[in-house]
Amino acid sequence: MASAHTLVAGRYRLHQQLGAGGMGMVWLARDEVLGRDVAIKEVVPPAGLSDLDRAELRFRTLREARTAARLNHPNVVKIYDVVHTEEWPWIVMEYVPSRSLHEVIASGGPLSPTQVAGIGLSVLAALTAAHQAGVLHRDVKPGNVLIGDDGRVVLTDFGLATFDDTESAVTLPGLVLGSAQYVAPERARDGTSTPQSDLWSLGATLYAAVEGRSPYARSSTMATLTALATALPDPPQRAGTLKPVLTGLLRRNPKDRLSPAAAQRALLRVMSQPASGRRRIPGQRRGRGAATAPVPSGRLDPDHTSTGPAGPRSAGLGSAGIRSARLGSAGIGSAGPAWADASALGPAGTAGGPTGALVRRPPRWAWRPAHRRGGWLSVSALVVALVALLGALLVYRYGDRSADPSKPPVAARAGTPPADPVLGTAACAAAGSGTPLSSTPPRPGWDALLPGFVWYLDPSGFRISVPVGWSRTSGPAGVCFREPGNTRVLAVEPFTADGDPVAHWRRAETALLASGRPAGYTNLGITPVPYYFDGAAQWEYTYRGADGTTQHGLSRCVIVSAGHAYVLAWRTRQFDWQPNQDPYRAIIASFTPATV
Repeated sequence: MASAHTLVAGRYRLHQQLGAGGMGMVWLARDEVLGRDVAIKEVVPPAGLSDLDRAELRFRTLREARTAARLNHPNVVKIYDVVHTEEWPWIVMEYVPSRSLHEVIASGGPLSPTQVAGIGLSVLAALTAAHQAGVLHRDVKPGNVLIGDDGRVVLTDFGLATFDDTESAVTLPGLVLGSAQYVAPERARDGTSTPQSDLWSLGATLYAAVEGRSPYARSSTMATLTALATALPDPPQRAGTLKPVLTGLLRRNPKDRLSPAAAQRALLRVMSQPASGRRRIPGQRRGRGAATAPVPSGRLDPDHTSTGPAGPRSAGLGSAGIRSARLGSAGIGSAGPAWADASALGPAGTAGGPTGALVRRPPRWAWRPAHRRGGWLSVSALVVALVALLGALLVYRYGDRSADPSKPPVAARAGTPPADPVLGTAACAAAGSGTPLSSTPPRPGWDALLPGFVWYLDPSGFRISVPVGWSRTSGPAGVCFREPGNTRVLAVEPFTADGDPVAHWRRAETALLASGRPAGYTNLGITPVPYYFDGAAQWEYTYRGADGTTQHGLSRCVIVSAGHAYVLAWRTRQFDWQPNQDPYRAIIASFTPATV
């Protein structure tokens, strides 16, 4: 085994050990060529393997690392490189400053059902993407679920997973890899691994997160394996609304377990419950995300999800429709080559927000709109056609700014133009095609973007990835990004915020409806995004546009620190909503607020 300060492959300088497992140990290392920190896994085979088994394990390690590298999913640790020294390969991975879920539970005790559901959505998203790529994890456990300093949830140790095929689905003879308390019964019995085995391990992991112990915690490994073969899981005592998810995933017969889509819907139901009483996971920083968070996502997700009516994609498990971020939601999406999803999974039959779970407790603040300078520019014909829909929102957001924010808003001046058809923001109210978006060159600590995206760094300090070819319009209210043809719109608006984002959106909708229900307006849900920065909520809706087509929007309030917040708003045609969940998640998860 290596030691600290060892230089691996003439490039990676080992600093300290981050963890160890049955297949090796993970080091924090410095890439001396690119000048960045990486995690590097030293593969150490279990003792007692024959030469043939060792050769087979080495071959599988290389093949599986290559496959894991193709996942490119925000809830999966990225594989950067595989290097060789002497007999065994080293796997170079993304370094995510984080603590494992195991450490979080050990130091702070069990989490709430809502918190666990958010984490479960992110891990389920990662597993779904892996399974769609034909990769089985086989060692899902709290120690392999990382809660990033920025709240991002990632599943690690994919580099040593197996392929879901007849050649690789069975463990080496006589060797059951993984932690006994989180190994599915069929794996403990005969070594057989399937996607359903990973789902069982997910259930055991979520059980441990909410109960503080695994469902088969016993005094020894042999006692655990015996209980696994002969007894039902210990009944959960603290799970509350999470109990149906746990019992559904921990069924002994793999065919009886919840499917990924069913598990997702069940987890989303848990997250729809009131989120009061959640504690902040200790050790997480408040505010901006860590530099290692991938542009694509999750914080998904993320990556919370919403409850819109969009139908599931192919078999409910399509590859294009991801939802959110920190927590996201629309049919379970794979991480395909075109986009990285911020939480690979959106609820079948729902529309959505992110699922990359940012473990944050929404603070109880009272919102007050930020002061805006100057008048309004003229608006496009499309905006004018939507006055009835949007005027009331501006009354709420841009009425008498001197009024007590706890009181109903005062009507705005006559003649004030309405906002763009992206509720919750006036950043897109200005007419005009905007200026072509120019890419900001990546800086140290920024992740490489997927093809089709460029970085935008705002003068105020926030940055976000935007599809190539879009235009930008900046104004006092914020920044608006438009696709040519105005079929997709993204707005980012800084706020001076001081309140509960859910209550904010409810007041905004009340003001909107006070002027008369707009044509075709449907509220698809105002829901908290419980693991996104220091509190967030999203408002999802549809309405009928000026051309008669149904428009679908999702506006998110995000608190990044006391008094410092943003609105991130997204709108497409209803017809295009589902296929655009992947790019939405890639955008929302790349968002990094300004340092305050």
